[in-house]
Amino acid sequence: MTVSQAQLKANSKYRAKVYDSLTIQLKKGTREDYKKAAIERGLSLAALFRVAVDEYIQNHKPLQTE
Repeated sequence: MTVSQAQLKANSKYRAKVYDSLTIQLKKGTREDYKKAAIERGLSLAALFRVAVDEYIQNHKPLQTE
């Protein structure tokens, strides 16, 4: 099934409105290691990072700044 240009534009507009985007750089091969770990846990790569960050925030106290 072909998606029309209007639908692609609508999808892009929706994603820009609803989601923030984050880009990270990893050493070569690391992405595949993370992807494998995600699949083994029944997660997408994005979900693995969200879970990891959420757990980190819950388990680590903020730095105290003066």
